[in-house]
Amino acid sequence: MKFKLSQICLTGFLATLLSCPGLTGQYTPSGHRTPGIGEIPVREPGNYGIPGATYVLVNDISSPRSAVFLGKDVTLDLNGYTITFADGNYGHVTNYGFEEGLKGWDISKAPGAEIKDTEKTHAFIGKKLMSLKAGDELISDFVYLPVGGRSYCAICGVTGSYYNDMG
Repeated sequence: MKFKLSQICLTGFLATLLSCPGLTGQYTPSGHRTPGIGEIPVREPGNYGIPGATYVLVNDISSPRSAVFLGKDVTLDLNGYTITFADGNYGHVTNYGFEEGLKGWDISKAPGAEIKDTEKTHAFIGKKLMSLKAGDELISDFVYLPVGGRSYCAICGVTGSYYNDMG
């Protein structure tokens, strides 16, 4: 019977994997634990930044904004709990990917604006993108920001014509 080297290697690999359960990365759930000596319990959103400290979550945490800020050289043990953040019913820009054409967008100050298929233009997020010329300005619908007194960050993937066409 003839075998190729790749078949022998694959068979050996599978045999090793099946006979050594430690190599398969099996997950074994464990219960919550009480923080040990020197570990700091985390019960609520906040800043946790003592260098070298180990913080241990002792309950689920939820926040309508950012929940936990960690400093340099700290360890956070989630201890089987969950951190839920930015759960403040935030809105999104209507038709942010231009999948529905110009719905929700004012392009009256963007004479060079053109919706293009990413499949035909270049790789980008989604199936459509808005191509702009130098100086074009477009305006989206309003966005609901539910939590006052805080900073917000907007992210925009920017593309236009290819660099040599930008003028």
